[in-house]
Amino acid sequence: MVEIKPFRATIYNQEKISDVSKVVCPPYDVISPSDQEFYHKIHPYNFIRLILGRLYPDDNEKNNRYSRAKKLFDEWVEDRAFKKTRFRSFYFYLQRYTYGGQERERLGFIGLLRLAKDRESKIFPHENTQAAAKEDRFQLIEKVRANLSPIFVLFQDDKEVIETTFDKSFKNADPIIDVTDRDDVRHMLWCLDDKNLIAKLEKTVSGKDIFIADGHHRYEVGLAFRDHMKKMHKKKVTLPRSYEYLMTYFTDMNSDKLQILPVHRVVKKKINEKQLGEIFEIKKCKNKKELFTFLEKVALKAGVFGLYHKNSYSFLKIKDNKLYSNDDILDVNILQDIVFKKLRIDSGDVVFIKGAEQSIQMVDNSEAQAAFFLNSVRAEQLSNIASKGEKMPPKSTYFYPKVLSGLTINKFKIK
Repeated sequence: MVEIKPFRATIYNQEKISDVSKVVCPPYDVISPSDQEFYHKIHPYNFIRLILGRLYPDDNEKNNRYSRAKKLFDEWVEDRAFKKTRFRSFYFYLQRYTYGGQERERLGFIGLLRLAKDRESKIFPHENTQAAAKEDRFQLIEKVRANLSPIFVLFQDDKEVIETTFDKSFKNADPIIDVTDRDDVRHMLWCLDDKNLIAKLEKTVSGKDIFIADGHHRYEVGLAFRDHMKKMHKKKVTLPRSYEYLMTYFTDMNSDKLQILPVHRVVKKKINEKQLGEIFEIKKCKNKKELFTFLEKVALKAGVFGLYHKNSYSFLKIKDNKLYSNDDILDVNILQDIVFKKLRIDSGDVVFIKGAEQSIQMVDNSEAQAAFFLNSVRAEQLSNIASKGEKMPPKSTYFYPKVLSGLTINKFKIK
């Protein structure tokens, strides 16, 4: 059974920091080196210093980005840059943004998700993880002893409890945090401390499967840190410890407001056109618009791609479609396991890019040889694959917009 609960979050103190937009930042894993510098410079209390501090040549075991994050966190608490919310709450989180020329929004809430034992777990990841990233996040959580950024999960909110609770409680209420980020996404946060409504949300989620959308490394690190702490504190206790919970953003996977973007593959290595023709039926396109119109029409089919190569756009349809008639087969798997393998393209030759324009620009600037464009993974595909215990390659999905880091913190109580 899935268990969630409210918590007293550590948040920025707006009596000391009036413009919260200058101190929040995206999740660590989507921050480029230039973005990292931007967030370090914009404000001395920017959250980047905690989740992705600078590296220095003389870093060592005692003085490094993780020890500095702990020192800064403690100092910011002492300086009253942070404060605790008054009551144990769920934190309703509304994001408004424009995509494809349309105004959109996504609603969810932040709470604590209990980390279950593997055999009992109804929490399903969908992407493979990388050891180096997990070691990085483990060192951070071990020093700071807090969830600094929430993971992002989906569940089937069949009765639309999230939306009805929000409408009942906050539709005409001012948020406690209201910021607009660099991508012009507006982020608004409200505290839900009504015990009856909290109980209703707890009951709604408790019987559902939970699918991780973003934060696979942080989820696995949460499990590893819990096990590490249990070994250190062998005394048996009836109630779960604070480190047995993970700060989590919950939203409805059935919602038509859920936006999943594709992650395109830009290839640095030269493409063997003869081998490409052996794999695909290739249709030349007049321009980018025609190519993406073709891709949109076949969004529900597997084995179709777009290609930008030698200043030309092509629509690719895999020839051996018998292998890919299953709805759960993903284009990212086909591209990685079949196409790239045949073309002898290694992982080091591939760059993952969210935007089509940036992919094209890399080819035009001779930074890469070709760009392969994919359609988005659908939420039902994700849940089908994850519930079977199967995994997608890294960078298979890009849930947009991202959940900001720095809105809420879950500080562990460890004696």
